[in-house]
Amino acid sequence: MQPVPVRGPSVVSLGGALLGAALVASCLDWSALEIGSCGDGFVGREEVCDDGNRISGDGCSDTCRVEPPYCGDGRKDPNEDCDDANLLENDDCVLGCTAATCGDGKLFEVQEACDDGNQNAGDGCYDCQVELLPSGPRCGDGTLDQGEVCDDGNESNADACATSCGWTTCGDGRVREGVEECDDGDPIKSDGCSQGCLRCGAEPNSFFRKGNGHCYTLHSDAVSQNQARSACQAQGGDLWTVTSQAEGRDVTMSLMLAERYWLGLQTSESGRSWVSGEGTTYTNFAPGEPSAPAQRCVALERDDIGNLWFSQPCDDALPYVCERAPALISSNNHHAFRVHSGALDANQARTACAAEGGYLAMLETQEERLYVAKNVGLAVWVDASDAAVEGEFVWASGTPVDSAAFAMGQPDDADASQNCLFLNQGERFADGPCTEKHPFLCEID
Repeated sequence: MQPVPVRGPSVVSLGGALLGAALVASCLDWSALEIGSCGDGFVGREEVCDDGNRISGDGCSDTCRVEPPYCGDGRKDPNEDCDDANLLENDDCVLGCTAATCGDGKLFEVQEACDDGNQNAGDGCYDCQVELLPSGPRCGDGTLDQGEVCDDGNESNADACATSCGWTTCGDGRVREGVEECDDGDPIKSDGCSQGCLRCGAEPNSFFRKGNGHCYTLHSDAVSQNQARSACQAQGGDLWTVTSQAEGRDVTMSLMLAERYWLGLQTSESGRSWVSGEGTTYTNFAPGEPSAPAQRCVALERDDIGNLWFSQPCDDALPYVCERAPALISSNNHHAFRVHSGALDANQARTACAAEGGYLAMLETQEERLYVAKNVGLAVWVDASDAAVEGEFVWASGTPVDSAAFAMGQPDDADASQNCLFLNQGERFADGPCTEKHPFLCEID
């Protein structure tokens, strides 16, 4: 039987809609409809989807298979704020399928006249509208004008230069990130924020000593000297170093020490040295000490006589006291420096400094070099290298290292293996293999 074409007038002429529908049903090829043709808008038996076209990228492919969602496909998925089927940056649904917001640094042309990546007033763009700023010099423009001691061009009070264009200092009530542990601006220092802006003194096992501005923390768990050093270094310090009779007395009495504790002192046949590099002009060894060569570590014991020092095998387990010092602040540019006595190679030192918000120190001026050398008794890694041109050391900033700042005979790399730089204990630079492990110096702007 040949299918009979069905048209509107024929249905009417046959006398009614019911009869017309019956004729249509009798003439359609239902087998073909059940299988379906991809792109006809009807989901056939062998199709997963059919959106009425043969275009891929709209959720249903040109072979009528469901496509995985992606940003820009026009479908808002659970992990998307929006999806407007484009990848433009200047509309209300920006690249990444996140809703445009004022302060995201991406200009939404319809509603925003500007977007500088923040919502701070005074920088020319506020609430994503152009600000009319006073003409002439102003604090925060990045130019050091008359009456300003600094101007770093930002609106942060958490760095060296405050929004008032004056230096931030410990005690001003503003915490300088990476430099101060606390700053409550309170002259009463019994609340746990010390005069050195260290968190210290509130707990019964910690003591802030005004004499040197250091914090001492008692740890009652017994470990080897190396384990004790590692624990102290993780807190930003090292084992206790007793450099005066007054310091020994103050700490033992304040922390109520009553047995033997590790000191950060090691002895050898040629002498003795503190882990901090401080001088050992003051000692308080018990009679006959330091003793046996195998006992190269030192412990302090408080008794009725006083705080006497004894040689101790380094692997013995003893409680210990950690000592932390505040950061060194240069009066010249107010850069902060932190000495880390734990030895790392040069690349590890760079990573460690970055993790605390700074960088491996670059002592580019004589003033900085002499200031650091005066306050640091260890040979420490700094960030300069001659990897590009052998013998020509350059700071990580690209500035050449002053050749007059090297120690006599330095650099002395005969086989081109000493490509990194450290500041030695004689206030001068020397080169060394980058894989050597040294204490290191971090710098924070």
